[in-house]
Amino acid sequence: RPDGRRGFHLIGKLRHFVERFNGAAHVDYRYYQDDWEIHSHTLELTWHQSLAQTWRISPGLRWYSQSQAFFYAPFFDQVREDGFGSSDYRLSPYGAISARLDVTKSWNQLAAGFGVEYYEADGSYATGSVDVESPGLVDYTVFTARLAYSF
Repeated sequence: RPDGRRGFHLIGKLRHFVERFNGAAHVDYRYYQDDWEIHSHTLELTWHQSLAQTWRISPGLRWYSQSQAFFYAPFFDQVREDGFGSSDYRLSPYGAISARLDVTKSWNQLAAGFGVEYYEADGSYATGSVDVESPGLVDYTVFTARLAYSF
């Protein structure tokens, strides 16, 4: 890989509280590009719903797409002329979708919560063409639990 990397991010966020439902919509978009020729888009939509003053439920969806690094290939038969090369799936062209649900209960300065997220990566979710999909793309489900104290 090259010794350095320079990137550019453009981020937009929208937060809108809907008084009628006592909830808030969050819309986040991020564009990224770097000198490895990776361009990516991320769109995230989340609804934060307050229930009975001390409960919050937050379902969300996220979509991600990226192009490949200029030195990426799933397999190499020979060394590239510039000496760079990687088959790391994180540098491949791909897209991903994820869905999550988070629940939080608050008591004064204490809060407890749990969540679940399903993530699926696939070349078909990418905006650009994916000639050869990386064999290293992953799908997973994550379960989280947390306890927080504010002081």
